[in-house]
Amino acid sequence: MVVYQKQYGKGSLPLRIVTPTATPLYWQWQFAAQQWESITTAPLAMLNGLQLGYSVFTTFRYPQQNCWLRVHLQRVLQHAKPLGLMPIAGSLNEAFEALLPVLAQQVPTEIEQQGEANIFRLTACFAGDVSLLQPNGTMAENTAAPLPTVWLLQKRSQLAQPFAVQAPHPSLRLSTVAYVHPLSAYKHGNLLPAWQLRLQHIQHSSRLESLADDVIWQNPQGELLETTTANLFFILADGCIYTAPTPSVLAGVTRQQVKKACQQRGIPLMETPVQWGTDTPQVSGAFISNSVQGLVPVFSINQTPLPWDVDTQTLWQQVYQQWIEVLNLARCYSV
Repeated sequence: MVVYQKQYGKGSLPLRIVTPTATPLYWQWQFAAQQWESITTAPLAMLNGLQLGYSVFTTFRYPQQNCWLRVHLQRVLQHAKPLGLMPIAGSLNEAFEALLPVLAQQVPTEIEQQGEANIFRLTACFAGDVSLLQPNGTMAENTAAPLPTVWLLQKRSQLAQPFAVQAPHPSLRLSTVAYVHPLSAYKHGNLLPAWQLRLQHIQHSSRLESLADDVIWQNPQGELLETTTANLFFILADGCIYTAPTPSVLAGVTRQQVKKACQQRGIPLMETPVQWGTDTPQVSGAFISNSVQGLVPVFSINQTPLPWDVDTQTLWQQVYQQWIEVLNLARCYSV
């Protein structure tokens, strides 16, 4: 593994690159043959889209039941369309059928039986001449056909994370940071400013011995939105679960399952943001959700431990258990 520093303005961001191994790490979609082809490294044609932030992606687990593969595919295809990126296949079903055998080949039967999973990222990147784009990054008016696009499937691991992360913690310590994602409703490639701000904040908090595992983005109105890679839920003293509404946050796949679980369980859920400070006395607990980690409880926010009394813990466990039941019923691949 090669680690190097790349300069961005006054700061530096550590990036990690994993050297090719005998096992393929990348698969590129070949439009002419309508199939996936294994490759050793990401194609240089992706650099245009990645450097411009002109890309969309989705990350999921396979074969664990919390991957919701069809939902992930549907979202990344929907997000690619407004950017004018070329679709991976003619329909969602065709894309699903083409992707499934590639994923299945990478998972030995014994791993699937043990309930473990691999992590994959599916990315669509602009791969053409930048003159096709307007200065604001939108598609040029005279471009009628979809833009040149590279679709890349990448096998991920803990050693292949693109940004340095803190050691895992059983429950998260979060801090609020003033920031609003551009195009917050889309899982797009322009995440570098957010990651840089997150990294600087975590490094600063470590020096002050006020450790934080991640940050919560807080808008100018003081509302808490989401973390860098996860949706955020609060449990208030009234027993209701609160989460920021879309499109101010990404409509995460796991977030949708939490909403379904609450609905089926009869637990009230409001898509209303919480304001740290004003609503702090009413907060009984919090948790984050994403497709890689599932649900993770929050231990503290701005160094203030959350109460997590017995009733709140029971309520959170009910939500989690209902989420698992929904996954068992839906078997991951049906929406």
